[in-house]
Amino acid sequence: MKKVIILLPYGGGSHEYWAKTIKDLSNNSVEILSLPGRYWKWRMHGAASYFARKVNQLEHKPAIILTTSMMNVAEFKGLLNSNSREIPVHLYFHENQFAYPISSKDPDNKSERLEHYQFIQLQSFIAADNVYFNSIYNQQTFLDGAIKLIKKLPDFKDHLEQGLKRASSIWPIHLDPNEFSEARKNKGKEIVFIWNHRWEEDKNPDDFFHFLRSFPSPFKLIICGKEKPHPIFQSAKEEFKDSIIHFGEAKTRKEYLKLLRVAT
Repeated sequence: MKKVIILLPYGGGSHEYWAKTIKDLSNNSVEILSLPGRYWKWRMHGAASYFARKVNQLEHKPAIILTTSMMNVAEFKGLLNSNSREIPVHLYFHENQFAYPISSKDPDNKSERLEHYQFIQLQSFIAADNVYFNSIYNQQTFLDGAIKLIKKLPDFKDHLEQGLKRASSIWPIHLDPNEFSEARKNKGKEIVFIWNHRWEEDKNPDDFFHFLRSFPSPFKLIICGKEKPHPIFQSAKEEFKDSIIHFGEAKTRKEYLKLLRVAT
């Protein structure tokens, strides 16, 4: 049995679910070290030194370190001491900064500063011992975006172009098919739409509610997700009040799956 440590710079949502699933299903001894899922830019700057110190202090070193694309892997590996430096570091891309939508609330949305985070992920891709993506789309948009970024650089970039040719694999997030087959139980004639994303601009709620306004038939609506002050959702709560059968966060996974069963 191998000892595996999963390092989560951004320990929230799908990142947390992914790590917990690995721990639950693995035949190895898996430990999860996590930082709260907030301040993503600071995590990409600060998580490497934080976790390097944690790993350096471990009395019993893991056989494998698994981390996500929120980690600056090149910096992390450079900060490991001689007793930790030989541990393979595997990198998992939940998302990539070339394809992730930019929020209008991001103070850097009209600048080129976001290219810095793209470059961190490019360097991490090259520095990791193994690289995995959660989908072919994620892999391809990263590679396409990285090629375009490298073309902008003035010179001495052959090492990056060669590094980009390294192998990477697809590792989908595990979903229990039995759990979700049970969710598909709505056999009624009533149409029920569900919003089951974060209440954030990058998830494009504008188009979702615009679609509902033009839908020609009566329907019911589930707006799921962690409730937070957001003008689009507050407006939708009033506009679709006669159709809404649930509004806000599902407190448990069991409740969430029950809402999926209700949806069309």
